Amino acid sequence: MKSNLSHSTPRFLMMGVLLLVCIGLEYYFHMVRGISVVYTHLFYIPIVVAALWWGLKGGLSVSLFLGLIHTISDIPGIHVSVLTRALAFVSIGFVIGIVSDRRKQTEKKKERLLQDINERVKELDCFYGFSALVEKADISLEGIFQGMVELLPTAWRYPDITCAKIAFEDKEFKTEGFKTSKWKQSADIKVHGERVGIIEVYYLEEKPKTYEGPFLKQERKLIDSIAERLGRITERRKAEEELRVSEHKYRVLLENLPQKIFYKDRNSVYVSCNENYARDLKIKPDAIVGKTDFEFYPKELAGKYKADDERIVESGKIEEIEEKYIQEGKEMIVQTVKKPIKDEQGNVTGILGIFRDITERKRMEEELRKNEEKYRDLWENVNDLIQSVKPDGTFVYVNRAWRKTLGYSEKEIPYLSLLDIIHPDSHAHCMEIFKRLLAGEKVEYIEAAFLTKDGNTIMVEGSANCHFVDGKPVATRAIFRDISEHKKAEERKVEFLSNVSHALRTPLASIKSFVEILLKYKDVNPTEQSEFLTVINNETDRLTRLINQLLDLDKIEHGKLKWKFMSCDISNIVQNAISELEPLIQEKNIVVNMNLPSQDLIVNGDKDRLNEVFINLIGNAIKFTLNKREIRITVKNKGKVVEVSIADTGIGIPKNELTNIFERFKRLDNSVNRKLTGTGLGLYICKQIIEKHEGKIWAESQKGKGSKFVFVLPKYKSKSAKKRIKPKRGS
Repeated sequence: MKSNLSHSTPRFLMMGVLLLVCIGLEYYFHMVRGISVVYTHLFYIPIVVAALWWGLKGGLSVSLFLGLIHTISDIPGIHVSVLTRALAFVSIGFVIGIVSDRRKQTEKKKERLLQDINERVKELDCFYGFSALVEKADISLEGIFQGMVELLPTAWRYPDITCAKIAFEDKEFKTEGFKTSKWKQSADIKVHGERVGIIEVYYLEEKPKTYEGPFLKQERKLIDSIAERLGRITERRKAEEELRVSEHKYRVLLENLPQKIFYKDRNSVYVSCNENYARDLKIKPDAIVGKTDFEFYPKELAGKYKADDERIVESGKIEEIEEKYIQEGKEMIVQTVKKPIKDEQGNVTGILGIFRDITERKRMEEELRKNEEKYRDLWENVNDLIQSVKPDGTFVYVNRAWRKTLGYSEKEIPYLSLLDIIHPDSHAHCMEIFKRLLAGEKVEYIEAAFLTKDGNTIMVEGSANCHFVDGKPVATRAIFRDISEHKKAEERKVEFLSNVSHALRTPLASIKSFVEILLKYKDVNPTEQSEFLTVINNETDRLTRLINQLLDLDKIEHGKLKWKFMSCDISNIVQNAISELEPLIQEKNIVVNMNLPSQDLIVNGDKDRLNEVFINLIGNAIKFTLNKREIRITVKNKGKVVEVSIADTGIGIPKNELTNIFERFKRLDNSVNRKLTGTGLGLYICKQIIEKHEGKIWAESQKGKGSKFVFVLPKYKSKSAKKRIKPKRGS
């Protein structure tokens, strides 16, 4: 702006002089000499000059000024000719001003066009240089970035004050003498949409603002275009490098595989092969290109190979072929897997073949089959789980007990792997053992969790070893036994010991407390003393029953329980049991309703043991029935048997627990039961006693609606049965 003002100052001075001269001449000729025609033509000179210098605005301003001066000088006798000349001044200024403006606009357009052309030329030079860089044969990605950073300043409007930088990943490429400034233009370099670098261009001096600060719109497009092309080149170079590495890796892999690999076109002409395949043919891999099987194999065998190829090309399906052939006088068994190679349209363009000698594997498998055949009959008839597994984890053999326990059919076994039947929690443990077996170690003890076909878990224990042939592992061999029930029994045993400890400590603590009170306080009144002694007596009875249960369990387990069979009246045994449990019944204020037959029902049994059954069953009913509720005891004549049922209105038993509540150490798993003492032996002992009497016992229940325990005993065969009055019982 300052330069424009300084450039216009001489013009303003010259115009001022011209105007003063014209005004002076107007005064002299018109006012002094009285001449008003000739001198007015001099006024056209400043008007024309102003219009040419400053265009329409300048021309009109000067012509209006001079026209006004000319008109004023003619006052008071203004003539039409004076106004006409003033109007002529304005017209001349207007016309020449418009012409001058148009000329200047044309010159500016021309100047801008030349500038744009110059910028385009610089851009083209930049892109040409970029293309030349990329096309260099051995140039690296780093070389492209450095070359590009040196080209950038030449493409910008002010190259002398321009510097540039490209940052890519952890590297930077800069122009010589690089500096940063606040006048910056940048663009991101992206690969697959991710920012991997940036281009930065700086002006080191302030320049007039245009599109983006001092930078042109074309320069924004240029830097964006260069960044986009660098991203594409980077993407392509990285893909090429990955492809090269991948090709090298697979080439190394192919060359080091023991298999023999070849590739043919759809006409059975060899395209390539690996070193192992070429070695068998006694040629170099490159020498196979363009040849067919007829140049390496006997005519009959080569014809078979070609027929196989044609069939695979036609079907488009993979085939696995096993066949025997003679090489150097030795019979060999080979396996060839041929896979059709297809183009994007699905057309078969060639065949990839993997050819391997499986003679040794077949020999080992045959030997293993013969060895296993010797023991198969034995293995099939044992109760233990026997399995044999290949090094790849597939099964060679499993016995009948294995299939029955895990729920698989014989046809399903070939499709299973070792991990299919191992519980996820045992995967790591079992695979570590499997590796040890393949390394030659014999494992004497294994404990693991297996999964059955229907998803259930079983615990097994056993031992395993591995069979080797010529130093190579052929198959692992393992024998397992199902210890699921044993594990559950162990868990119940631990719970039982805990329950027994609690059951012993509770009455002992109660007895000890009351005895200590009686010993310490001699003046306890007779009523309280009687109450304390009653508690001690009840707790002693409770301890006696518990100890008797433990003794009975031991005798039952070892077959040492003594039995005294005689004729017994079931109704009398019921009443005796009720009498023994009277304190408990009164304590909970429970109503016992007995429905006993009028006729004696005699069984052949051990009276004490049957009494123990009633004590256990009625005691449980009392224990699980809430205060002021009812217990029903019913004895029925059922022909050849006597049926007894004891029903309570207690908490009930879940349906899934009904089948195993008579097991040893079994206690119901619920919050109410955990508050009640017990060993889990009562029902087990009841079942043993009833079964010893050739009877049956079972439970019927709905959770929350009470339980009913029922047992039947065979009647004693007697000639007569006494009539008696049906007793009534309620308490």
